[in-house]
Amino acid sequence: DLVIKDCWNKGSLSLVFGSTDDVKLADFIHSQEVGRNNLPSDTEKIELHFVGGIIGVNLENQVIDHCSNTGTMSGFAGIGGIVGLNSGLIYNCSLNDNFGNAGLSYLGGIASVNIRSNDNAERSYEKVSYYTGTIQNCRTAKNKTVSGKHTLGGIVAWNMLDGTLKQNSSLANITGTGNYVGGVAGRNSGSIEIKDESKDSVTRTVRSNNGSGIGGVVGLNEAGGTILINGTPNAKGELTAVGTGVTVTGYEKVGGIVGINQGSLGTEGDGSKLASDAKQVRATHGYAGGVVGTTSGNLNNAVNRSDRVSADAGTAGGITALNESGKTISSCI
Repeated sequence: DLVIKDCWNKGSLSLVFGSTDDVKLADFIHSQEVGRNNLPSDTEKIELHFVGGIIGVNLENQVIDHCSNTGTMSGFAGIGGIVGLNSGLIYNCSLNDNFGNAGLSYLGGIASVNIRSNDNAERSYEKVSYYTGTIQNCRTAKNKTVSGKHTLGGIVAWNMLDGTLKQNSSLANITGTGNYVGGVAGRNSGSIEIKDESKDSVTRTVRSNNGSGIGGVVGLNEAGGTILINGTPNAKGELTAVGTGVTVTGYEKVGGIVGINQGSLGTEGDGSKLASDAKQVRATHGYAGGVVGTTSGNLNNAVNRSDRVSADAGTAGGITALNESGKTISSCI
């Protein structure tokens, strides 16, 4: 196994004009490097470079541990502050400066793409048990900004099939200009487990003035995508996904937790509720929801405690602005 530990990138990387060394996302994931099938259809058209501050691609037998980045990158698609594409383990790494620019897509503060490989065996590294495609205990610094065009996240741009984000913290501002922008992930079809944010009052924004699918945690939560909160519920039985200092703004389909929800969101069975305490959720052209902007998946045991939810035009709702497919919304406040 390969372990890269205690490394720090301070340099800059830029794409040489005219370079064509990108690769179709589907081709790479289908290959023996990752070995996954049944991918979303748009992966056949997405071409990325897989550039990371520490390493471009982190495969299933590789671990990146206690590494950080304060360097810059430009001209690429598929950039991560630490790793371009991860199907191994990224552990306790950090992005400590401003990162990205408005012309870059598929950009994440820690990784661009995170996906489990075709190996489903549980692994261990030091005292950590994990599956391939795990990003754990990583963070972005407060008072810094992660910037990009579309598919942009504080931790990862796209958390794909069975990818795991666990106990990460993104305190940076997230600023996009297009679709699918999230405080943790731009798109999610894997599992995201975040810490309870009830004591988090750090002021920060998640915004995309021209984008659809903007969320305090995830921009687009796809079918199969899950969001869990780790912690002890408060006296009201609530676990907080988004803290009181967070402002979420976008063009349309803007939510305190998720912009567009196609999966299942909320808690089931244990009596706790999933809460958004955002300072403000605002859509300039409609579909603003305190918990999700629009949903075509089920919502259970969710709570909106945002100070303000508003749409300059179109609809807004305390839980969601639009239930697109007549799905179940139950036990929500």
